[in-house]
Amino acid sequence: LVVPGFEFDLAPPTITGAADTSVRAPRTAQRIRVRYHVSARDDVDGAAPVACRPKSGSFFPVGRRTVVRCSATDRSANTQTAKFAITIRPRSGA
Repeated sequence: LVVPGFEFDLAPPTITGAADTSVRAPRTAQRIRVRYHVSARDDVDGAAPVACRPKSGSFFPVGRRTVVRCSATDRSANTQTAKFAITIRPRSGA
């Protein structure tokens, strides 16, 4: 099917920045705020919005591994998902 002046977009956006991360927490912290950056780019639309849960800037518990799930959808409703883990490690030492 060919429609003049219209480009069919069947490919989802590409998500970047979704990489496992380990963060050291201060000795007395029970949770810490973590900021991360995830972006998406679509071949047709260019930059695509990304939604992640938990959001960047959320508090993460010390001593735990939390999985962050992200998704990006282009204007043609093609969706890509990604997940990565943020592990908060307690600072050791005396």
